[in-house]
Amino acid sequence: ALSYFQRPAERYTAGSFLHYDLNDNATFYSETMFARNTSTAQYGPSGAFAFTSYVTNCNNPLFTAQEAAVICAPATKAANQAQFGLTGNQIEMYVGRRNVEGGGRPDQYTSDSIRQVIGLKGAFADAWSYDAYAQVGFTHFQDIEGNFLGTPQIANALDVVANPATGGVAGVAVGAPVCVSALPGGTAPTCIPWNIYAPGGVTKAQLAYLSVPATYASLSTEYIADASITGDLGKYGVKIPTAKDGISVNIGSEYREEKFKFDPDYIYANGLQAGGAPSQAIDGGLHVWEAFTEMRLPIMNDLPGAYNLSAEAGYRYSSYTSGGKTNTYKFGVEWAPI
Repeated sequence: ALSYFQRPAERYTAGSFLHYDLNDNATFYSETMFARNTSTAQYGPSGAFAFTSYVTNCNNPLFTAQEAAVICAPATKAANQAQFGLTGNQIEMYVGRRNVEGGGRPDQYTSDSIRQVIGLKGAFADAWSYDAYAQVGFTHFQDIEGNFLGTPQIANALDVVANPATGGVAGVAVGAPVCVSALPGGTAPTCIPWNIYAPGGVTKAQLAYLSVPATYASLSTEYIADASITGDLGKYGVKIPTAKDGISVNIGSEYREEKFKFDPDYIYANGLQAGGAPSQAIDGGLHVWEAFTEMRLPIMNDLPGAYNLSAEAGYRYSSYTSGGKTNTYKFGVEWAPI
């Protein structure tokens, strides 16, 4: 089971647009857009990766005689325990093994987005037009990861001893492999030993205990209210003699609120899926109020070497809830010789 080189994906979109002329100076409009995106990925099998160490026992009945002789040779055992501070039959090992029996890790992505706009626009006094609207947008994203091995489950399933005659796991033969954590008073009574030491030793029951899902969801929300007025001052004769068109100006204001929430489950948040990393929950947002103005000044039109020459400038003031205030400027020149 390999990682997908190319992911299958589906996209559905729908939209509606409504314009209604209330009178000669006002038009009501509405825009609605919806999109759903789904995509499925697959990554190589999860596993116990070699950068993590695990504790086990020299009386682990899953060891073959040869493995036990090499791993738990007196000098090797003593050096290992001195290195990791262990006693008795305990040793610590670095284990690197892919979950080849369980196959790849499917990853299902789904997002739903909706955007709604309602507004009013129109013209008045011959030279002026206006546009005011409110907009709301939501994007919900979810990721469902499957067939990961849980790191606590791996640690439990590799810390194995022979079931003792007294105080052992009920229903398991004396001397059979059992997890230390499944012994009476242990933290994982459902643990099943993971037999990675013999070909064909991994069973469906072992994988059922080891495998965990990991999911997260996120929600992005945006609210906007915007209003602006645009004037063509050329209608009043405000223009440069070499230009065909007059000065145009725009002035307006906007309020915007943005929120983002990232909600991982316990496994995803703590990075307990092997091959994953911790991802903290997020719940934040901002509000910003802005005022802006813009101007376009035609300088020359339809002259040799200057089919169009114009300049433009803009300014925007922004005030954020975090306390920040910004002043943004723009200046530009457009020249089309032919």
